Amino acid sequence: MDSPDSSPHDFPDLVRLDADTQVQAILSDEAPEPAFLQFWELPDLYPDRPSTSDYGYLRGQRRIHCSEKKLRRLCRNREVSAVWTPETPYLVPPIEVPELEPFVRNRLRSTVILLGVTLALFTALFFCSVITVWSDPSVRRELLDSGARSYFILLAVLGFGLAYALWLHRRRKREPVADAAGRTRYKYWIRTGANLATRSVVIGIIVIYLISLVNYPFSLLETALVKHAVREGQVWRLLTGGLMHINLFHLGLNAVVLFTIGREVERLTSSAMMALVLLASILGGSIASTLLLEQTSVGISGGIFGLIGFLAILRWRARTVLPKGLFFNIMVIVVLISADTLIDQLAGMKLIDFGGHFGGLLVGTVVGLLYVPRQIERVPVPPKGTIARLSNQAWGVLILGMILTGAILILGILR
Repeated sequence: MDSPDSSPHDFPDLVRLDADTQVQAILSDEAPEPAFLQFWELPDLYPDRPSTSDYGYLRGQRRIHCSEKKLRRLCRNREVSAVWTPETPYLVPPIEVPELEPFVRNRLRSTVILLGVTLALFTALFFCSVITVWSDPSVRRELLDSGARSYFILLAVLGFGLAYALWLHRRRKREPVADAAGRTRYKYWIRTGANLATRSVVIGIIVIYLISLVNYPFSLLETALVKHAVREGQVWRLLTGGLMHINLFHLGLNAVVLFTIGREVERLTSSAMMALVLLASILGGSIASTLLLEQTSVGISGGIFGLIGFLAILRWRARTVLPKGLFFNIMVIVVLISADTLIDQLAGMKLIDFGGHFGGLLVGTVVGLLYVPRQIERVPVPPKGTIARLSNQAWGVLILGMILTGAILILGILR
C-alpha cells in the first residue's frame, strides 16, 4: 500500500473523482480505471487558498481579498477564473460555489440579451444594405464590379457569428456546472503557460511594424508579397510579406488573435510545433495568394488561419478529453478576422487577400490531419521523431525570417 503522504499527482491514471474519493483511491490497493486526470483538473491548478480572509478572487496570479458583496458583484459583471469562500477548501471556479452560481448564470443572461439586440440591429443593417444596392441597377453593377461581393460575404460571416454566439449562450444558461467549471479551469491552464514561441512572434511583428514606420510606405514595397517579384526570384517575400502589416489596427487585431490562438496550440502541443504550423501556414498562404491573385498583400492572417485549422482538428480529435463548449472562441476569432478584413477593404486597403487566408487554412488543416493522433487520451501532444526535428528547424527559420525582414527594412532606411 502507498504511504498516506502520497498526493494525487503521483497517480497520473487517477480517475476524475472528488477530493475525498481520490484520497480513498490512493490509499487503497485497487488499481484505478484507465482514465487520466488532465492538467487543468489537478487540485493544485490554482494558487493556495489564503488563510487571512474568508472571501476573495484570483486576478492573474494574484489573490485579491474582498467582501462577500463585492465578490458576488464581480461574478455577476465579468468572468472570474477562481474564488474562495469559507466553504471552499481551495480556490475553485465561481460556478462551483452554490451561493455564487446564480450570479454567474445572471451574467450569461445579460450576455444573451446584449447579443440578441446586437444581432437584430446587425440583421436590419445588412438587409437595408442589400435592398439599397439591389434597388438601383447602375449602383449594383458598379459595386459588384468593384468587389462588393466580398463585402456581403464578410457581412454574412459576421451575422452568422453573432447568431451562433446567441444560440450558444442560451445553451450555456442551462449547462451542467461541471462543464462550465471545466471550461473555466481549461482557460486558466492555457493562460498560465510559458507561450515562448507565441510571445516571440508577437513581439517580432510589432518590432517589424515599428521599423517599417520609419520608411512607410516604401517599406511595404521592399518586403510585401509582390507577386511579380516573387516570380522573378525574390522568394523570401513569401515569408517577409506575412510578417508585415498595413496599419496599427491591422497589426493590433492580428497580434491579439495570434496570441490568443497561438498560445493554445503551443500549450496543447509544444512551442516548436506551434512555430512549424505557423511557418507552414504563412508560406502556404503566400503561395496560394501568388497563384490565385495579382494584388500585393501583407499580413500574418494566413498563418493565423492555419493555426485555426490545426486547432480545429486537434480539438475535434481530443473532444473526449477537452472540456465541452470550446468551439465558440474559434468562431469569435474567425468573426474578428472577417471584421478586420471588411474594415480594411472599406477603408481602401487592398493589401489583404482571401487567397492567403484560404491557403493558410488549407495547410494548417492538412498538418493537423497528418500530425494529430485519431485517439487522444491526454494533452499536450508533443511532436515526435521527424516532426520534432522539423518543428525545431521551423522555429529557427521563423526567427531568421523576422531578423531578415527587419534587416531589409533597416537597409532600406539607410539607403
